[in-house]
Amino acid sequence: MLGRTASIEAMLTAQAYQRQRNELPQKLEDLIPDYIDSVPLDPADPNSGTLRYRRESPNSAVVWSIGIDKIDNDGDVESETGQPIDVGFRLKIAE
Repeated sequence: MLGRTASIEAMLTAQAYQRQRNELPQKLEDLIPDYIDSVPLDPADPNSGTLRYRRESPNSAVVWSIGIDKIDNDGDVESETGQPIDVGFRLKIAE
């Protein structure tokens, strides 16, 4: 799934940022220009929007695509409800 691939790439880039600065970026735009040229597009977004990202703490963040249902579920990438959820990953760096 394209959204998953794009999310993995963004997550790995955020990890590279974290290794050099000891915290995750506040937003994906913080990765420009040292790590990426631009924020990756969300391949599932019909409006050509970018991937979503939310830093929850200096060592925790979530990056996601809206997924095939085309609904942004605010980074719900771990739901067990059986309902459509976003496609992405929660990133937790050990302290």
